[in-house]
Amino acid sequence: MLASCAGMKFCVKKIILLLLVLGGMEWGSLQAVFANEDPIDLPDLPSSSSSSSSDLVIFESAQYQSAVASTLRSDSEIFALIDSAFRRLGMPIPSPAKATDVSPFLGSPSATELKTVLPVFLLGNAFRNQRFVAWDQAWVQSYSDGMGRTAEYDFPINTSADPTFARESRIASLVASRPLTLPLAGFRIAIDPGHMGGDSWDKITGKFIKDAATGVKLSEGVMALQTSLLLQKEFEALGATVQLTHDQFDAVTPVKLEHLDLKEYGFKELRNSQADSWIGALAQKAGSEKELADLISKSAQYKRFFSEIMRGTYHTQRLDLHARNEKILAFVPDLTLVIHYDVAVTAANPNGPNRKGKQGVKAYIPGAFSESEISTPERRAHFLQALSRTSYFSENLRFAKHLTTSIASKLKIPFDLATTGLATSHGSGVQSRNLTLTHHMSQTVGAFLECAYYNTTDFDRFAKADYTLSIGGRKTTYSKRLVEVVQAIRDGVLNYVGSFSGPSLVK
Repeated sequence: MLASCAGMKFCVKKIILLLLVLGGMEWGSLQAVFANEDPIDLPDLPSSSSSSSSDLVIFESAQYQSAVASTLRSDSEIFALIDSAFRRLGMPIPSPAKATDVSPFLGSPSATELKTVLPVFLLGNAFRNQRFVAWDQAWVQSYSDGMGRTAEYDFPINTSADPTFARESRIASLVASRPLTLPLAGFRIAIDPGHMGGDSWDKITGKFIKDAATGVKLSEGVMALQTSLLLQKEFEALGATVQLTHDQFDAVTPVKLEHLDLKEYGFKELRNSQADSWIGALAQKAGSEKELADLISKSAQYKRFFSEIMRGTYHTQRLDLHARNEKILAFVPDLTLVIHYDVAVTAANPNGPNRKGKQGVKAYIPGAFSESEISTPERRAHFLQALSRTSYFSENLRFAKHLTTSIASKLKIPFDLATTGLATSHGSGVQSRNLTLTHHMSQTVGAFLECAYYNTTDFDRFAKADYTLSIGGRKTTYSKRLVEVVQAIRDGVLNYVGSFSGPSLVK
């Protein structure tokens, strides 16, 4: 389809407009891209009989400006109604003028790069009625969110801030200048040990496995922290500067669980749910903002958002993950590792061993945004930020494949190729998903690792007390199997770094 646009005048570095075309849709059908709208007159564009969900059309937005303006009408009433209802409920609504400035992290992708990456970042019908994203060196604008409402989003950017993949250039420079005895000299590596450890946190997170017959217990938070601390020693011995988001069992955020403001996070959860079908259904039913606010406040979802049952979720999956992200970004790493272990649970015994369960390794990288994950200006900022740095996506994919390949080889386990939920697979156990700790990886080469399943065939091997490690004054034990994981990750990092100069750095 891009070839059919060859006669049009466009400049990617100036203003580009992305249009994700649904499969089989002809140009004439684009007159009704907004649900429940009357047809609109669009500029004359070339027709195509081979449109697919991955087709991407890029052209100067000046040709489109008047047509886009004509679409900003009745659907906006639904958005305004929800917005007003939220305010009536007491929700603080950020001003569009105060939207996040992500200009230091936006790049200038080429048309070819965008065509390759955009389908990876958009899940199915996530942009059912939001297909318009335009930007130049001064602004970014997104028209119509996932419900078909015409919610405009502007924030300032500077696409010339990083027109190339700066981190890749820095890595290549470090590789060229390092001493042979210190293959990671000059590298900055951030490591986030997943979850928290210890009995009290295990009860909150549920991230543990215990054999009722023997009393043996494995905590994912403890294993992840042990793995990270051992990796820190390995990387520092190879010349790197390493920062862990935490080196104790407690949370990264200084806010205590019992001090978390349920009202604040309840409203955040509600706002992030504005594209969900239940709110849309209530908005269609309500005759006024007062009626909608009343319907929302009486709903089971609303009551749940502000209930004590959500306190642990808000603390561990919202507040604490944000603190980890901020710590990683402040460190400005060259490489980022998020360390987790996985489980294959059974309904009968979700926190017990499943020794006949599957084994495998997988890694997550950015991508696969769902409809609700582009429902607010802040969330669309993450999407646009990730999309505009296509080189980071390519490097994240290469980095992750080096890691999963090394782990699979060292531990003699398969790649976990099964996708769950909204993830999309790239092979070698690497999947795209917009996880909280991956959507900022458009600023660093990184991977979110699920190193292995620790409750299945390897439960007994991971449970062996072969070595001891003191953490925060507490004696912990770990196994030779965990050491193999550490060595495999180390070798995967060295293989990735070595790929910039040719030969492997693994001894």
